[in-house]
Amino acid sequence: MPFSTRILVDLDRAMDAAVETSGLSPQPIIEEALREWFVARGYLDGSDPVRTAEGQVRTDR
Repeated sequence: MPFSTRILVDLDRAMDAAVETSGLSPQPIIEEALREWFVARGYLDGSDPVRTAEGQVRTDR
């Protein structure tokens, strides 16, 4: 699903740094952050396998 939003300057700078140092695109970074936020607040149950930004399945839950 296409998604577009504006973000604060400090978050944009952090995203640029994360993309440059990790070699990842913004997509997996944003997906991991959203999943963690939704699970923490009860909007998503978190029982599905979770992949990190690097594509690894998390096993720490």
